[in-house]
Amino acid sequence: MSDIQNERLIEFISNSKVAFINGQFQEAFTLAKEAIKLDENCADAYQCAANVCMSLGRYEDAIEYYQKAVNCDPNNGNRFFSLGYAQASVNKIAEAMQNFAKADELGLNEDAAGQMYHILGIVNQEFGKLDDALINLKKSELIIPADMDILKRKAVIYGLLDEITNGLQTANQMKLLAPSDYSGYQAAYILLKQAGRIDDAFKELRYARMNLPSFPFALCGDMVNYELVKHEQDGDTIHFEKALAYIKHFLKKEKPSISDVVECYLTAADLYLQLEDADKVIECLVAAEKPVFSYNNGVLFGEYTPQQLDPNSILNEMNANLYRYEQLSVEQLEAMRKSGTYITPTEESKADNDEYKLTDEAFDISAEDRDRINRMYIGAYH
Repeated sequence: MSDIQNERLIEFISNSKVAFINGQFQEAFTLAKEAIKLDENCADAYQCAANVCMSLGRYEDAIEYYQKAVNCDPNNGNRFFSLGYAQASVNKIAEAMQNFAKADELGLNEDAAGQMYHILGIVNQEFGKLDDALINLKKSELIIPADMDILKRKAVIYGLLDEITNGLQTANQMKLLAPSDYSGYQAAYILLKQAGRIDDAFKELRYARMNLPSFPFALCGDMVNYELVKHEQDGDTIHFEKALAYIKHFLKKEKPSISDVVECYLTAADLYLQLEDADKVIECLVAAEKPVFSYNNGVLFGEYTPQQLDPNSILNEMNANLYRYEQLSVEQLEAMRKSGTYITPTEESKADNDEYKLTDEAFDISAEDRDRINRMYIGAYH
């Protein structure tokens, strides 16, 4: 290849990379193809083309180009990692594992290594190899620290292994990393409930409600779940009423999606069924079948009367008597509360003046929800 051709090749590859970074995928792909025409043995040219295909979801094409990059540069571990990553994306797990092993043997840069161990952890988890999953996720953490997906997966795995203390430590890491995210509190709630520590589990919900800037749907669902667990313990129907208060509060104060609204109406219908209030059951079921109209017209929460059962009073009661821990001083607890971070012991609403409305878009009730509706109609009429 002449010096002029080599300069053009370098220019094509450089410009392809710049176009790719700027999201100009077609331009990046065209430039990569021009580079390949100049030199059919240029690994970087094939890599550029493959990267574009991956971003466009053309995984089989990406695999083909990555394979050609590997063939041109067989001693580069990063090439094998890219090929394995593409194969894992289309569930070609055996092939991906072979290429990951080769990448590990040849060596690869830190970013690629972190991603590889992360993927291996996910694959291990899906195949039920939980100990191996933890090993690979921890390896990934050493290279790419502070990754929420890794922490979430570790918390789930510790729960499956019934290692509650390790799971709670991971949940605390999640809270420190993302104090405005409910994930850390939810992980701790699930772990504590699994351990039978129901009252401690509820404290997670209480602190999440205090510290988060909003009242996310997942938190509302877990608060409802807690009341159902308590009803199983003591049989008091006040728990159904509290659960309904949480749902109404969520619908009134937050900006739910259509699917959130449907789930709220169906859950409320089931709660009213337990309370033997057939009229309310029917009202909620009809609302679930027409969620946009029902929500925009305040069905369920519009008729809500604060003096009868004020959700804020319930939440204030939840927030009262802040939990004190022997290993932390009052000053430390207060500092954590103010910073929006709450640490779980590992041993035994915002103003919005704009009225929110759902957009009138096409929405189909799922077959599963249709079955739920039909069963509750039958229950309401009997």
